Amino acid sequence: MFDFDIEALGFTEVDIEAIGNHFSCSSLSYEDWESMELFENDEVIFEYLFIDNQEKESIINTLLEMGKISVEDLDEGQSLMEYMIEDDEYFKLPNGRWVRFTDELLRKDKMAQID
Repeated sequence: MFDFDIEALGFTEVDIEAIGNHFSCSSLSYEDWESMELFENDEVIFEYLFIDNQEKESIINTLLEMGKISVEDLDEGQSLMEYMIEDDEYFKLPNGRWVRFTDELLRKDKMAQID
């Protein structure tokens, strides 16, 4: 498989390298790449996770929780979104984009770590 096949799915060279380095499994199949969902930036993933299909009360609670987070809570260089998303399912790419991995892909990686 060539990078241009993966780039046709919307991944950049930076994305491909970062995701490849993130996984322990020796190679990702084209189907693995197809299963990933890309988010262009913090705003888009915030909307996806905390706004879309949420009740007004839930959105208000999220905003109140965000208001409680201070700079001291963040690690050096960590963004507010990185702090709020503590889940292996989501991975921030070096270019500011985010990618969501399927449970199947995460299981595949865990199995590769065991071997």
